[in-house]
Amino acid sequence: MSISPIGGAHTTNATSPATITYTPSATGNIIVIQSACVSTLSATSNAYCKDNLGNMLQPVADYTGVTIAEEGPLYTFIGYSVPGQTSFVITYPAASGLDVSAALEEYSGSYGIGAVVANTGSQSASATLTTTANNSYAVAGFSLASNITFGSSAGTIRQQTGTIGSGGHGPVSVALTDNTSATPASVTSTVTGTGVSSSYPMALELLVGSAPTVAPVGMKSFDAGLGASLACSYTPVTIGNYIVFTLTLTKRTVAPSGTIAVVDNNSNALTLVASSNNGTEYAYLFVGASVTGVTTYTASWTGSVWVGAGITEYANATGVGATNSTSATSSTPSISTTPNQSNSTVVAAFFTAFDPVSTSSTTNRKFTLAASSQTIPRAYAYGRTSTGGGQGLQTDYAVATTASSAVTNTVSTTWGNTYAPISIAWVALSVELLGPVTNIFTRRQRGWGT
Repeated sequence: MSISPIGGAHTTNATSPATITYTPSATGNIIVIQSACVSTLSATSNAYCKDNLGNMLQPVADYTGVTIAEEGPLYTFIGYSVPGQTSFVITYPAASGLDVSAALEEYSGSYGIGAVVANTGSQSASATLTTTANNSYAVAGFSLASNITFGSSAGTIRQQTGTIGSGGHGPVSVALTDNTSATPASVTSTVTGTGVSSSYPMALELLVGSAPTVAPVGMKSFDAGLGASLACSYTPVTIGNYIVFTLTLTKRTVAPSGTIAVVDNNSNALTLVASSNNGTEYAYLFVGASVTGVTTYTASWTGSVWVGAGITEYANATGVGATNSTSATSSTPSISTTPNQSNSTVVAAFFTAFDPVSTSSTTNRKFTLAASSQTIPRAYAYGRTSTGGGQGLQTDYAVATTASSAVTNTVSTTWGNTYAPISIAWVALSVELLGPVTNIFTRRQRGWGT
């Protein structure tokens, strides 16, 4: 297995919210986006990126301390390709109408991230990253306060764009490059052109990996405000696949109560396999098999609360194995799950009672994926109004061999303009989706809904 750049797109004279129109070539590939905003407004550093299905991509590297008048906060986002994606929108909440440069590249053959090099204020024409595994790709992004065409003396430029600034601001150009090494090594990408030594670079490592047996094949996120129900439109890719539905309910004045349920439009109820709460955050994880004619999953409860939901569909699952739930207050939410068998996938979801897209640094708290061999984040949903909200993030981890060793999913919690770590109250839930086994009687014993 090897990593391959597939193709991509970029913005031209885009304004925030800025849209990159792009349809991925296949399900299961990695999407990398580099963006920069033509502004130094501090609030613009609460940027986020979502696809047209509502799924938030994860910020894995950023620099928000740019002082050059025409070159604002920089971000590198990463996500996962699924059916139905046609565009990706980058939003700088307090910078509506200001220009944004952004470039996107799609990569196949990668199922996780390794090392990450964020920018701390240094300007250079080179981005250097030490890879941690064989045949990794070091993907680097560059931003420069100039409308130029980048060249390259090390690595390959995949996408680049320049924008013409508005409102008295100047242009900003972005380039997305990559380089690779057969063995772990210091890997450098270098751009050329007038003034490139003043660029702000950052980089991340894409790890080589094969698709897990129990693999995500579709996902969609649903953001809402206050309510006592949420209808989520989703048509499964294939009948018989497993649906993992995560629900975040955040107390406003009353806590959610009564029966917490998720039912499809054919009146089939999904099974609640894990739940927990911490402070004002209430979290639920449901699982069910997709059936013919399903187009909507509706969650319901008693009480008006902030609500968000995420759906991820998995192929080749034969049942539900181990589950777990935990909660704490820290900046590194983590959950360990001991799987029942090999060849399965552990799905983990993280929840907290903070709004990830607020313009306020005190309420803008985000989950960011910790650099590791775990896979790219899946559905990421939030419930919010102008006065508050909560959020939930799904990730997963393929179990390749042993069934007795615990696997751990870990994220970080960051906040405000600096993405600095911050300790917050969180909840984590997990479920093991069993992969195929050769003994049909064993499969029936372990199977869920079969």
